[in-house]
Amino acid sequence: MTTSITPEQDACICEAFERALDSAVPTERIGNLERFTDEEEQFLQQEVARLLWKPKLPNAGDQEREWLRQLRELARDESLVVDLKAAAWRYAAALEKCLPAHEFIRRGQKWVELPGCYYSQKPVTAKTNKSLFAAAVELKREATAKKDRLKKWFAEFVLAGEPQAVSNFKMECLYLLRDSNGHVKRLVRFMNTKAR
Repeated sequence: MTTSITPEQDACICEAFERALDSAVPTERIGNLERFTDEEEQFLQQEVARLLWKPKLPNAGDQEREWLRQLRELARDESLVVDLKAAAWRYAAALEKCLPAHEFIRRGQKWVELPGCYYSQKPVTAKTNKSLFAAAVELKREATAKKDRLKKWFAEFVLAGEPQAVSNFKMECLYLLRDSNGHVKRLVRFMNTKAR
């Protein structure tokens, strides 16, 4: 059942909508609302940039341990083509090399499992491995259509490339020193990730 609105209701709705539009601020001008001083605004922008920072060189840790479990599970998946199953085993073995088996270090009263080394990935392209590239692209397309997040992640991980260890140390940030210009200097400590 539909009902029509009266001209008075229409005028009231239009007026309320126009008031809302007049008081709205375009997203590009939100920073110029002068709710914060310049110093506070600069600090907020730096903190947002720090929180959203992604490392260019990832360090193998808890996330990679979970990926290792998922890769081993996918390597046994009969619905995958042979190239992708073999890639799952290869990538799992490469990740395992980046992670220490069971090395722990005492931190205060707790024992913490050591992170692995830093690693990098060289993307798989049609030129470097044509059959694996084609299989991964096809899997990603199918997984996206079926909304299968695990297989979509796997296809993207395969296309990102096999993990290659590039170091055996961990960098720990001790302090952040902010100078009067707002620049940040980090005091860091390099720690060997191999237990002695």
